[in-house]
Amino acid sequence: MKKRIVSFLLALVMVVSLLPVSAFAVEDAASPDVPAVEAQEVQPVEEQQDEEINTPVTQAAGSKVTVKYTVNGTEQTATETLIGSYYQKIGKRYEVRGPVFLISLPYGSAVTSVVADSGKAVLYSGTAKARKKTLSDAGYLSNSEMVNPPSTSYYAKDLASITFNEGCSLVSMDVTGFMIVADQDLSAGVATIVIVQISTSSGETITDADKAPLKALIDSVAGDTPQYYEPADGSDKWNGKTYEANGHWNAFVASGVLTKAQKVLESPGSKKALDEMCANLTAAIAKLIPADRANTTALYEALQKGPSSNDGAYTAKSWSAYKTVRDKAEALMATMFHDDGSANLTNNKAAANESIQTMAAELETARKALDANASSDAKTIAQYIIKEIQRYYDRYANADLSSYTAESVTALQAALTQAKKLVDEFVIADMGTNDDLQLNQARRTLRKAAYGLETVSQDKIAVRVSVLDSFDTFFQRTGEFAANYNKNTYTGTMTLPANASAYDLLNSNNWLKRYNVDSEPLVFLNGELVKGNGTYSDWGTGDEYSMLPSIKLHNGDALTLVWIYPKQVEYSSQVGTYPALFTDIRDWFRYSTVSAPVEVEAGKPFPITVTSEAALPYFDANTRAVAGAGVYRSEAAATAEEAATSYLGVNTYAETDATGKATVTLYNEGYTLLNAFRLDEEGRYTVGASVLVHVKAPSDLSAVKTQLKKELDAVYYDENYPETVFTADNWQKVQEAYNTAIAAIDAAETSGAAGDAQQKTIQTIKGLQNNADNSNRLNLEKFRRLLNALPDDTSKLDATAETQISDLKSCYEAMTGYQRGQLTGKEQKKYDAVMKALADGLAPAIQRKLTFKQQFDSSIPAADQAALNRMITYLQDSTRVDDKYTPEIGGNMQGKLFAYSTRKYVNYGNAYTQITEADALTQDIYACINPDYTAYFLCRDAAVSAGKLSGPGVISGDGWSISDASMTMFVPKENDSNTTRVLGHMTYTANGKQYAIRSVTVSGLETDAAKVSAVFYDTSVYRGRYVTQCNQVIPDTFLRLTTGFDDVTITVTWAPVNADSSEAIAAAKTAAKADLAAELAKYKHSDKNYTNIKDAHDDGVKAIDNASTLAEITKAKASALSEMRMAASGGYYGAAIPNWGVGDDFDAGDQVGTVTVSVANFTYDDGYFYRDPDKKPFLYLENYPLGENDSVMTVILRALKDNGYSWNGSTGNDKNKGEDYGITYLSSVSKTENGKTYSLGEFDGGGQSGWMGTLNDWFTNYGFTEFTVKNRSLGDGDYISIQYTQDGLGADLGGTWDNSDTTLKALEIEGGTLVSKFVPGEAGGTYEYTLAIDSDAAEVRLTPTASNKNFLTKIFLNNKVTDNTEGASFYKRTQYIPVTSGDVIYVGCGERAWPSMNNQEGNTQSNDGTWYALRVVNVKGDAGAVNDMIDALPSASAVKYSSYQQFVDAVAAARTVYDTLDDAAKKAVDPAKLAKLEELEKTIEGFQAIDDVKDKLDKLPNAGKLTIDDQEAVKAAQEAYDKLSDEQKEYLSFAQIDKMEKVTNRMEEIIKENPTPTPTPGGNGGSKKPSQSTGKDVKSGNTGDAGITLYLGMGLVAVLAGAVIVIRKRKEN
Repeated sequence: MKKRIVSFLLALVMVVSLLPVSAFAVEDAASPDVPAVEAQEVQPVEEQQDEEINTPVTQAAGSKVTVKYTVNGTEQTATETLIGSYYQKIGKRYEVRGPVFLISLPYGSAVTSVVADSGKAVLYSGTAKARKKTLSDAGYLSNSEMVNPPSTSYYAKDLASITFNEGCSLVSMDVTGFMIVADQDLSAGVATIVIVQISTSSGETITDADKAPLKALIDSVAGDTPQYYEPADGSDKWNGKTYEANGHWNAFVASGVLTKAQKVLESPGSKKALDEMCANLTAAIAKLIPADRANTTALYEALQKGPSSNDGAYTAKSWSAYKTVRDKAEALMATMFHDDGSANLTNNKAAANESIQTMAAELETARKALDANASSDAKTIAQYIIKEIQRYYDRYANADLSSYTAESVTALQAALTQAKKLVDEFVIADMGTNDDLQLNQARRTLRKAAYGLETVSQDKIAVRVSVLDSFDTFFQRTGEFAANYNKNTYTGTMTLPANASAYDLLNSNNWLKRYNVDSEPLVFLNGELVKGNGTYSDWGTGDEYSMLPSIKLHNGDALTLVWIYPKQVEYSSQVGTYPALFTDIRDWFRYSTVSAPVEVEAGKPFPITVTSEAALPYFDANTRAVAGAGVYRSEAAATAEEAATSYLGVNTYAETDATGKATVTLYNEGYTLLNAFRLDEEGRYTVGASVLVHVKAPSDLSAVKTQLKKELDAVYYDENYPETVFTADNWQKVQEAYNTAIAAIDAAETSGAAGDAQQKTIQTIKGLQNNADNSNRLNLEKFRRLLNALPDDTSKLDATAETQISDLKSCYEAMTGYQRGQLTGKEQKKYDAVMKALADGLAPAIQRKLTFKQQFDSSIPAADQAALNRMITYLQDSTRVDDKYTPEIGGNMQGKLFAYSTRKYVNYGNAYTQITEADALTQDIYACINPDYTAYFLCRDAAVSAGKLSGPGVISGDGWSISDASMTMFVPKENDSNTTRVLGHMTYTANGKQYAIRSVTVSGLETDAAKVSAVFYDTSVYRGRYVTQCNQVIPDTFLRLTTGFDDVTITVTWAPVNADSSEAIAAAKTAAKADLAAELAKYKHSDKNYTNIKDAHDDGVKAIDNASTLAEITKAKASALSEMRMAASGGYYGAAIPNWGVGDDFDAGDQVGTVTVSVANFTYDDGYFYRDPDKKPFLYLENYPLGENDSVMTVILRALKDNGYSWNGSTGNDKNKGEDYGITYLSSVSKTENGKTYSLGEFDGGGQSGWMGTLNDWFTNYGFTEFTVKNRSLGDGDYISIQYTQDGLGADLGGTWDNSDTTLKALEIEGGTLVSKFVPGEAGGTYEYTLAIDSDAAEVRLTPTASNKNFLTKIFLNNKVTDNTEGASFYKRTQYIPVTSGDVIYVGCGERAWPSMNNQEGNTQSNDGTWYALRVVNVKGDAGAVNDMIDALPSASAVKYSSYQQFVDAVAAARTVYDTLDDAAKKAVDPAKLAKLEELEKTIEGFQAIDDVKDKLDKLPNAGKLTIDDQEAVKAAQEAYDKLSDEQKEYLSFAQIDKMEKVTNRMEEIIKENPTPTPTPGGNGGSKKPSQSTGKDVKSGNTGDAGITLYLGMGLVAVLAGAVIVIRKRKEN
């Protein structure tokens, strides 16, 4: 009875659900005739197998789950019916129970939301294997699946956990649905289950005819005979319109559209549903490829996989082959489809599949054969490989190889043939990476075959072997370190089996064992390098790449192994070093030969000569002397066999001269090994075998002893090391060593014993001399550093100075007599005052205030000043941390702008802490003076946020803005460095006007502050940075300072940037148009191209008139000049160059500019084409057209060809045409006239003669083929010069290999003038000049000429760039530079990081680059300009002798501008400022007078070396000295004052001795070379004995009056 009641109630509920919703709610918009899920006859639920499932569940009144749905566009809330209970055991721990509800929704319903009243998450159980968290992933089941779900679905598991109430079940026809699991709480063991069922039946009558269209579609894809491609591997990806990565059939199956269609067909619900399903299925099937059509997927993918165009990534040769195949493939594909992607039924048939597959395979083969263009570095290396292969060919191709086995000869001949064929066909200009691999492999195979030749003879062989360790020599493995030397050494002749293995010989004797971790082995066979460390390219140790195991030794071979200490290169992270790369130093590898007598007599000097030859096979031998090599020997051994393993660790102190010669004396009888080593970076790679010398007994032992004493005396009595140089203890050691040695020599019974005594003593004395040099230098440096940090006014001293004064006193008391003599009177006076202040008692310590002051030029309006102040405040408030590189790296607080900070190393970076005061003498305070630092972060972030990874970044505020548009980023190659650098400056604008910092001055310091870069972590990829580049550098961000005994104030002065002022623009336009008019005047109306030249001129004038900034004016003028010159050449930008296009001997490409070409012989007057140097070159072309495909070499060759010349050169790369335009080296130039050929080539003028060239007056570091338009190293306006050298490989042309003179020989300036005369200065220095222009803005052009043209010159505006970058601030010597008053032009020469021929073979660069800073001033300024210039200068009292030279030009410039003013304007100059200028001039003149005396004294020899020829020089020095005031004389050292007195007295004596002198003008102190004395010689001029001056207790007045002279007579021998 209960079951019937329940069934009745359930049926009633379902019937009610069929009623129109309007029967329940007026606002419900459901259609009254839309049926819901129908009630089914209630079936009894069978008992469950698990008793616990029937556990009673408290029936809930409601599910507490709100389900909303829409039907006919209206959203409603569903109602549910309780139909059962749920029980599920989850694992061993949890049991979940709960009620089960049913929601039945009418046809057309869509569930829109499900929300648990509790707010807890809701899960959905459907077709998926797991419950889902979102409604969209519910996974609807259909019809019978509601009661018999897929076994893999989670719904099946949930359904099995339900016990339906009696009479309740689920509908399984015309229905779809899913299950909801809500409020599940495992710990409480509860959940609520809601099953949603939606009717899929509209109530319409559906006939088979209605279903027929859908059934037909289903049968077309599910029938027994496939009508479409159905590949399981997804190979039907392309259908002519769309590409499906998984294949169209697989995508069709995965979409489930077929399953859905089958369900609709089974239970359509409505005709509309059938129609919609038909449409959906038709659309899905349309993407499938019909089985009777061609499947073009393979061809499509092959086309997509390969490139469609060559943007320079691939070689022309491989691209041509690939393009031919691709064109065929594209043509075939075009026949398959119409333009709309539909199949072309004429051609698109299954029969075409075979040809499609074949074409796809052919295209893929062609794609794989594409050869990526090799790098310029690889092309450079290829030139060397080609030369090496040619050397092997020349050596073996026609050689008599009959003494070698047939097998090894065959291998060599095969390798020779293959390599030669490859080289002959090789085109470096079109070289790819595959070509590179082939070339390297050919070289490697040839090399192994050549060195692997085996002799037929099996007789024993004699091989000279020398194994040594120059690393030991470099690190002086002597004394306490002697035990560390490499004992695995050998020099001698070994008898070995025929064809012995070089590797086995070295390895079996343990000679390849590395004793020192930083050493590298070099192995030479007969002078050629055959093995190096892995760093050294193919000469590495790794298996197939190593040549060493292939080497077979032959009779008479010389095998040498030398361990060296390689040049160390610092990693870009500045942590750690690595050995220099082989490709960077290949010219350094040289094999040295020591030539010495086989037998010498003990005690008799004998000559040795050291020469070297290039050790790599692609270089000429280039035999040259090894200069500056120290000669080392082993201890003497009784026999040659014993000597073979002796250690080369004794320094003979002999050194080779410029000719490679040295004189050596050996005293120990027996057998001694000799060798010579250079210890500089490059020289360490010049090594070779040791030589064995037999030393026989002396014929006269007494003479030997005399010679030993003479040599010892030369060291002991060295005038550079008098007693005053040493401390008392060390002087006593010198004397004791000397006396002991003399006694030992006298007592020696053999020359060896006498020699050992002398050598030991010489080493001892030289060691003490070196110690004296170092201690004198270091102690003086420390003393001066401590003294200079203290105030001149000692009343300012306080207790913080006590420790420093104590250290100062210790330094002073430790001084030798020499050191005291180097002090100036001023230094002595200050020291005495400091000591007195200490004795009187120091004031209590106080903190010194640290402040910044913003100052504005008088021309800046108040409103703009206020805006700038707001901008500064914003930047200060925006101080931030740097980027986090990793959780442990970075994230440090950065320095605040215009504030002082201390710095510490945290998180692998710098963290700053702001301070406002500090004790006196606090070191390493960082004052941030560069707003670019903070602005960079802000502008970068703004740009990145706006999606502008290439910039610019702009930030703005109330009346101000900052842009980084004018900033450039130096980004090295990704693998070269992890550090980038910000170049240029930000643009700061206030109320539309541009401003910049004009000057930063510091007051309150005793020592100068130093500019320091900001280095921080930057993880952005802004402006082209790579993700691996984590470090950022902003130059000149901080002043690092040490506080003095005053408050410190840094004043920052802002000034307008006048580049865009109307006056500057007007002046610049006038000047630019005048330059164009001057260029036009060079041409005649009758000239062939005059009309085009005039048109280019007129266009340029219009562009200049339309320009709105100085930079635009300069650009317009430069462009116009370029266009005029191109017009003069008969072309224009983009024009084809006549006779040099496609199909001609060389395709120069479209014209991109013009260059000047000069070919000259100014040196070899006996050679053809000679001209006097003051005449024009024999070939000189202005406005020669430059093409986009040109290199410097092709320009030269084209110019020669155009003018009737021919040439010969190195192995070229363009063998199929007339002349060879692919040559890498020009060997000769010829011309045929009247049937006779005239030629001038290499070696015609001597062994070092040949053709050399410069680009913009610089001898390039690589061949001319490497400087191209495409890599931007060649451009419009460049000057190309080829000249014949006869001496010194270019020395007669201004390029020298063996010096490091990085000065400028001259500096020509157009558009401005230097205030003072240009002086080259000394290499490595920095010099400041003032460049005068006659308006606020101008265009200047600088033409620097290097003293040594092997060093590159560069010009930068407002940015001194010392690394090898250029950026926006760089200008060529051919370019005009737009400048305004206040700009600084930096001209550098020979910076170490810049490319140079002297960075290669023969480089002896011992100093850094030389710099010249040209500060631009307007000399036609008004009184205000003069006032501003004087304002920027320090007061006269602040100018110190140590730094006055940096103000000389600025003071002179202010005076020059003042002198140009008219009388009225002069009166407007502030009198106080004019007085300040006059005081500065007076101060500078006084300091210059001091330097004049010092210079004159330095040029004089010491008193003991004076001659009558020095009379005038002594007189001039004395007169200059007498003019000094007492205060000025205090700037001279006591040694200088003493020297003045001595040379004056001595000259008086000389004059008396020579009553009628005839002095040579200048003498030693005049035009002759200055004395090379170190200034330590203070011997008395009044005695023939060796005398010295000892300075004792030097109070200022007493010393100036006279010094105590102590004479010590040395023991005479």
